Amino acid sequence: MKFGSYRPWRALGILFLVGLSGCYRPSVSVPDQAVLDRLLQFMQQRLLLMHDVARWKWNQKQAIADPKREQAFLENMQAKGQAQGLDEEFVRSFFRAQIEAAKQVQEDDFQRWQAEGRGSFADVPDLSTHQRPKIDAASNELLSALAAAQPFLRNAEARRQLAARAAVVLTGDGITSRVCRTALQPLETPRR
Repeated sequence: MKFGSYRPWRALGILFLVGLSGCYRPSVSVPDQAVLDRLLQFMQQRLLLMHDVARWKWNQKQAIADPKREQAFLENMQAKGQAQGLDEEFVRSFFRAQIEAAKQVQEDDFQRWQAEGRGSFADVPDLSTHQRPKIDAASNELLSALAAAQPFLRNAEARRQLAARAAVVLTGDGITSRVCRTALQPLETPRR
């Protein structure tokens, strides 16, 4: 190589590109465990609220399912999810699964109480004034956690990590393996 053919700007360009490659971070495909744990914790929190809901319905001799309220809730979550940039169908399927898991917790409570011959419960918090605001708050937090986790759920490794963390985090009174599977089902499907 002749000294006269050396072009310093070419060498600087190569150094610049090499330097950038060391600083460039592609989009993260596997989330920090805290992102998944937060999602699972709000799923758990919402499910654990269902025992007091079941107690109130038991005392009032109300049905567990409430299709009109469920539909209104799903529409509300879809609108809020869309405002956070989430796909409407994804939000709907996720919260439909949360409703189904919540009903399973309540159904298990009802079956146990029927087998026990259980009477009314004392001091049950009112569903409208006490429980629904808690459920709504947990649902809103859950939606935010879902928005944070959603980009990672396209990655098979992240979905495996979620399932593993669910065994540790998504637990508690009445959260059976069946309830857990129901709640997690929409998250296990690959996202586009």
